[in-house]
Amino acid sequence: MPARFAAGARGVVSAALAEARLRGDRRIGTEHLLLGVLHHPDTEAARSLGVGLAAARGALAILDQDALRALGIAVAAAPAGTPAHDDADPWPAIPPVADGPGAGDEPAGAMAGGADLFGRAGRRPTPAQVVQLRTALSSGARAVLSGALVAVPASPGLRATPELVLLALLERPPPDPAAALLDRLGVDRAAIRARLGGLSP
Repeated sequence: MPARFAAGARGVVSAALAEARLRGDRRIGTEHLLLGVLHHPDTEAARSLGVGLAAARGALAILDQDALRALGIAVAAAPAGTPAHDDADPWPAIPPVADGPGAGDEPAGAMAGGADLFGRAGRRPTPAQVVQLRTALSSGARAVLSGALVAVPASPGLRATPELVLLALLERPPPDPAAALLDRLGVDRAAIRARLGGLSP
């Protein structure tokens, strides 16, 4: 499976892993994949969302607070004067995963910095890397990545792209975390599908 992901899609998964670690989450969920898409603002997938990484992180934090309140857990309010929507991003973007000589030379354990989760460029992942990735993904995230792969046209050399990952994320129904985050951000799913060519994972 991972060998059919293009560099941009591999970068999305690497960034999703880093987001999960920043939040202290043990698994990569669909919400992390959505943040991973936004780590690459130069892609058509990120541009089509019309929101930035900082705004999405803020919206996810609000969803977390709402969930805690629903359980009766008190959540501290932001200090007075704190802007509700701060465009300053406290975490730098993770550089995209590159293909070519020297790409993916980081050790397997150093994945949070955007390292290639799928083995070195041009090589198949090791069995240990495949197991590590599969166990790190939630069932929803696995379904999204599988959906992106299914949508790859049956032509030699074509790979799953960030756009196909996003289209698969748009198909997640509530109460999926990515669906909740997309709703919170006010994303128009139909408009994004149209912008990305109407492909359906």
